Amino acid sequence: MFFNRSNIAACTLLLLAGSPLWAHPGHGASEPDTVLHYLIEPSHGWWLTLLGAFVAGRWLFLRSRSIKTAQDNSNEDRSRG
Repeated sequence: MFFNRSNIAACTLLLLAGSPLWAHPGHGASEPDTVLHYLIEPSHGWWLTLLGAFVAGRWLFLRSRSIKTAQDNSNEDRSRG
């Protein structure tokens, strides 16, 4: 359900959007060649925020859609019975 073409494309675009930031010299408080640098520095961490917001929004959308479908099916069964 989650791994369809549009979701994969959106996640790929979000990850690629941050890739130019990997190509500049270090800055900030952490060592420039560590993974920690890319996770905690604000100029790099924005893509994690975007990715988290996208995943949470997509999950909420799919959840609300499945709840609505379940309610519609329940109401349809009641009307038949």
